[in-house]
Amino acid sequence: METESKMYEMAYYLTPLILGDKIDDETNALRLLIESQKGVITYEDRPKMKDLSYPINKLEKAYFGLIKFIANPEALTPLEESIKKSGKIIRFLITCAKKAEKKAVKPRNSHYKQVSKEEKSGVKVEEIDKKIEELIGD
Repeated sequence: METESKMYEMAYYLTPLILGDKIDDETNALRLLIESQKGVITYEDRPKMKDLSYPINKLEKAYFGLIKFIANPEALTPLEESIKKSGKIIRFLITCAKKAEKKAVKPRNSHYKQVSKEEKSGVKVEEIDKKIEELIGD
């Protein structure tokens, strides 16, 4: 029995020992792993070098990447096992992502009317101009 596909988000750290020009090869391999489990990639953020908050496997830096994909829940276990065997990904986390909904957002204080600068200060611009003219004495 096949269950309904869900949206997932995978954040991962690639080892910093990979040369910069080989990063795309590693992300392609990861993409192929997801697609081999009949997953469909909806978003991908190219990995960027980041300082780690704490050392992982004695490493202070790693490439951080993010992939969002749609897959069947049964596909996660073989996917996780394949990622663990690869050796290039030092840490990863797959979470169930919520689909982004586009809603109109109401302003927080919509019951307040917009007030002009004159109404805020209680003084009209003409009065200020007149007072300036008197002080200058032209």
